[in-house]
Parts: sequence; C-alpha cells; structure tokens
Amino acid sequence: MKALAITSICLTTLLCGCALKYEDVSSQAEYSHFVKNRYILNTEMYILGINLPPGYGDDVNIYSIRPIEYGKITGPEILSEDILKIETVLEVQNIKRSINNLPGYQDIDAVVTVTPDDKEVDVPVTIPLKHLQSTNWVNKL
Repeated sequence: MKALAITSICLTTLLCGCALKYEDVSSQAEYSHFVKNRYILNTEMYILGINLPPGYGDDVNIYSIRPIEYGKITGPEILSEDILKIETVLEVQNIKRSINNLPGYQDIDAVVTVTPDDKEVDVPVTIPLKHLQSTNWVNKL
C-alpha cells in the first residue's frame, strides 16, 4: 500500500509537469559512505527509460531502477522497460535529494553505473537509496 502511495505521488508530480529538482548531497556525512560502494542485485528489477516533463518526447532523460514487486508503471513518460537480472552490479556515483518535493515526501536517489550494461547510456541511472539500504533487493559487495 505504501509503495502504491509513493508511486502515485511520483506520477502525479510527473503528470502535472512539476518535475522534481535535486541537489547533490554526496559529500554530506549521512550519504558520503554510499559513494563508490558496489551492490549486487539479489532479485530481478525493472529499469525504466523515462522522458521527464514537460515534454513527453522521444528521448530518455533518465533511467530508473525499481523492484518488480511494485508492479508496472505506465504512462506517456515511460519510453522503455527492461529487466535487470540477478547478480547485476550497481556502483554508486553520487547521491541526490529532491528539493521541491510534496510536503511530507522527500526523494533520495543514488546515481549508479550498471554492470553488465547491455546498452550504453548517456543519461543518469538512478535507484531510490532506500532500495540500496535493504537486503530485500541488493547485497553490498
């Protein structure tokens, strides 16, 4: 139920054209220890290619990694959907936190590299930090 609420908030924000803005918090003590850490997926996860508002165009602006058990996300902003296999490795490059979020909600994401990467990407790949903090989806290497 909580996941559905979070997904609804994110999609509402996207659909109203109010794209979240982020600040880099990688150097802050509470986040700096995540940078350059590597994690291995212990379950398959979606990787979604997203076109951010206000456009809904044909270009992927960001890839977002989400647990499969959260269900499929659909909408004009979702341009691609693939599955990352178990044992895919994610390496944290930096941590970003939303600065114009809805009251009571803050988005904290890790920007990661993905190995093996079946396709070369030139846009950020993100995963919610809470997913890296849970052994439900990843294990630290």
